[in-house]
Amino acid sequence: MKEFLLTATYLVGLGELILAGYFWKTHSGNEIRKVMAFLSLSTAGWTISNTYVAQFISEPVVTFELRVIHFFGIYIVSTLLHLSIIFPFKKRIFDGLHTLLFYVPSIIISYIIFFTNAITLGYVPQYLSGKTIGGSLFDLYNIYLTIYYFVAVIILFTKLKRSDGINRSNTILFLYAVLISGIPAMVFNVWYALVDQVPSALVGPLVSSIWLGITAYILIRKV
Repeated sequence: MKEFLLTATYLVGLGELILAGYFWKTHSGNEIRKVMAFLSLSTAGWTISNTYVAQFISEPVVTFELRVIHFFGIYIVSTLLHLSIIFPFKKRIFDGLHTLLFYVPSIIISYIIFFTNAITLGYVPQYLSGKTIGGSLFDLYNIYLTIYYFVAVIILFTKLKRSDGINRSNTILFLYAVLISGIPAMVFNVWYALVDQVPSALVGPLVSSIWLGITAYILIRKV
C-alpha cells in the first residue's frame, strides 16, 4: 500500500511537471500561461519532495527535503495570488505592483528557509506521515501561507461578479481546482502543523491531482 501511494504521488508530481513545461513552451508572452507554468512547477516540486519525506531515506535528506517543501509552498501561494489577480483578466489596481508584492517576501522567506533554522529544524517520521519540528518562525510561516491562499480565493470569487461567458466558466473551474485541491492540502500539510498533529504527508500532494486535471481541462479551452 505504501509503495502504491508513493508511486501515485510521484506520478501526480510528474504530470504537474509536464503541465508546467507545456505552459512555458506555449506562453508566447501570455502572462497567465507564464504564471501557470511557475505555479505548476512549484506544485510539482512540492508534490515530489513530499514522496521523499514520506520514505524517510535519512535524517539529513529528509531535513533538506522539508526545506524544499517549505520553499515550494511559498511559491505555490505566491504564484496562486499572482494568478488570481490576472486570471482571467487583470485588476488594474495591481498593475506594476504585483511583482514586488508577490515575490520579494517569497525571496526573503526562501533565504530564511535554506540558510537558517528559523522555519525548519527536523522531522519525526511515522508511517506515510510525520511531524515537522519547526523553528521560531514556523507558525508564522504557516499563517503566511494561509493568508495568501485565502486572499487568492477571495479575489477569484470577486472575479465571478465581473466575468461572463468563457471567462466566467474558466474562473469557476479554476476556483473548483483551487478549493478542492487546496483545502485538503492546507488542512493536512499546513494547519495540522499549527496544532502539532501528525497527518498523512501524502494527502495534499495526492489531492493536487484534481488541480492537475482541472487545469489541464482549462488549458484545452485555450486560456
